[in-house]
Amino acid sequence: MISDLGSQPVNSGQSRRQVIIGAAAVTAAAVSGLGFDVASRAAVLSTAQPAAAGKFLPFVNKDFWFFDGKGEVALELVRVDQLPAGTRPANLPQPFSLIFWDRRKTALASQTYTVRLPDHSTMAMFVTPVSANPDEYEAPFN
Repeated sequence: MISDLGSQPVNSGQSRRQVIIGAAAVTAAAVSGLGFDVASRAAVLSTAQPAAAGKFLPFVNKDFWFFDGKGEVALELVRVDQLPAGTRPANLPQPFSLIFWDRRKTALASQTYTVRLPDHSTMAMFVTPVSANPDEYEAPFN
C-alpha cells in the first residue's frame, strides 16, 4: 500500500497477492454492476485470508451463483481437487481447483466473477471452461 504522499510504503499486514485479489474482487463487482456494497464485501472476504480447499468441501453438489453483469448463472460444485504444492514457500496456501458443472449450458467466458456461495457469502473467483468438456468449469486457486 502507498501512503497519501505516494512516497512511503505502508505496511497494512496484507501481502501483495492479497491486495491484488482484493482489487480483482472490487473490479469484478464494479464491472458486473453489483454496486459498492457487494464489491466491498467481496474485497474483504478475498483479502481477509487466502481460500483453502477445506472451506469449499461442505459445498460439493451445491450451486454457486456467478454474476456475469447481466444476471446470475448457477454452476454446481462437483469436486474439490487438491493439487501438488511443488517447491512453494511454506507461507503460501496449498493449491487446489474447484470443478463446476453447468447443467443449464450457459457458456461462461474465462474471467473473474463475483460469486455467491451456498452460505450466501461472496467472493471474487476466476473461472474458465475445461476444454475437454464445455459444460465443466475450473476455478484454480494457487
